Amino acid sequence: QAMSQLAAAGVQVRTIDLPPSFAGMAQAHKHIEYFELARALQPEYLGAREQLSASMLGRIETGLALPPQAYEAALALRQDCQHQMTDLLAGVDLLLAPAAPGEAPQGLQSTGKATFNRLWTALGLPALTLPHSRGPQGLPLGLQFIAGGRRDAALLSHATWLETLFRPHPSPP
Repeated sequence: QAMSQLAAAGVQVRTIDLPPSFAGMAQAHKHIEYFELARALQPEYLGAREQLSASMLGRIETGLALPPQAYEAALALRQDCQHQMTDLLAGVDLLLAPAAPGEAPQGLQSTGKATFNRLWTALGLPALTLPHSRGPQGLPLGLQFIAGGRRDAALLSHATWLETLFRPHPSPP
């Protein structure tokens, strides 16, 4: 629906397929995150473990157990995918992707699953989410817009226009 709205507004829309090497980025991101987290929080882990949550302890222990070779391989894959993404985004203003696997969660306990955001975070690309429509429970469905590296200002400029385009218009009386 969003692609149709964009095309109707005069935007040139096309589909971009990510190369197969990107399939490993979710795991690479976890390796990088946990390896670096474990080293950054090692003093707290060693000196104040009882003050860390069980979830944080698990991530730190996973990172400490990760072999340096796995971390290095994850960094290499990330760098390779960053170069490929630069080529994929040549001549492209923004990518459009789902923001999450479904509508927003009910309540304020969680912002939802970050599954679809991890790739852009791992690649260091600016991304933002705008509400678009509503899901089966009447909660917002988000669209994620991603720009090329260091194109934050352009992304924000486009987002202002996109927010207007996707704003629901009141029904006539």
